[in-house]
Amino acid sequence: MLSSAPSNTSISSVGSDASVLSINSNSNGNANSKKQQAQTNGSTSNGTSNNGNSANGGLSQKSLMKRRRVQQRMDAVKKKHRSSLKLSDWQRYNFVASYRERCAPIVSRVEALQRAFDERLAAAMAKTGGQWDGARLPFPCNYDARLPKEQHRLAGGLATITHAVSGVPRIHEDNVSLQEFIERFEKPGVPVVIDGCTRGWPAVEKWKIDVLKDGPYRDCFIKCGEDDDGYSVKVKLKTFMRYLRYNRDDSPLYVFDEHFDENPVSRSMLTDYTLPRYFRDDLLRLVGEKRRPPYRWFLIGPERSGSSLHIDPLNTSAWNTLLSGRKLW
Repeated sequence: MLSSAPSNTSISSVGSDASVLSINSNSNGNANSKKQQAQTNGSTSNGTSNNGNSANGGLSQKSLMKRRRVQQRMDAVKKKHRSSLKLSDWQRYNFVASYRERCAPIVSRVEALQRAFDERLAAAMAKTGGQWDGARLPFPCNYDARLPKEQHRLAGGLATITHAVSGVPRIHEDNVSLQEFIERFEKPGVPVVIDGCTRGWPAVEKWKIDVLKDGPYRDCFIKCGEDDDGYSVKVKLKTFMRYLRYNRDDSPLYVFDEHFDENPVSRSMLTDYTLPRYFRDDLLRLVGEKRRPPYRWFLIGPERSGSSLHIDPLNTSAWNTLLSGRKLW
């Protein structure tokens, strides 16, 4: 996920039934996204059958041992991050059992909106002989009608959902100039969802959940908490990716790392994305890289993870790019 405010960038991942990855950055605009994936743990027991599979959801003994090592490492992280909590407190309310049920009405609403949009779009296309005439559909959608015809069905559908659920307008990068963006959104401080920014980004493929777990960044240490003295609590990316998939915590740990660019290996992530054209005017770079405050973050969050209501550092408005999964603001 990428985000923008006076030149701050962050990558993050959080989601409901899918993994979420995103970049978050501070620059001049407002566009949000984030990525996450989580799956519930299989039951655990110590029995192992003759074919090597255990009674733990069909997991092999090797898989069980690997999962236990991950749990031990993440338990150590939890103790540092929240020393006042017992490990049992992390699962006190058993949210993992009720989360999907509580989210079901929202998902159903979004799916109903999508079906309604598809029906109206089909009717409009039929009236015009299968050609989109550029007119706005009779649906409450703040979408730029100048979107290229071949992209309208997908982007228009997303725009409909975005507006109906949150009232946030949606535009396409190809259809709104820099000056128009400044006048319509930056100056008045209006949040907006921007399509088309991630075309050509290597991050779209390289930052997929399964790729990160086994890819070149797997042994890099990433920040997923702070201890009582404010120091970063870190764990290897491959360990966190396994925790992300199998944890049952009520409010799981999530990656929020502003120092990923200091590691010689993970620093190459900076070449996996480019700044959207709306956010390239960066006044903070004038103070120099050593003196400027943190301005880009890499984020990954499991299902149920998230932050409380807050103001971003220095009151900036970060631009965020969601690469996978779902995030609710």
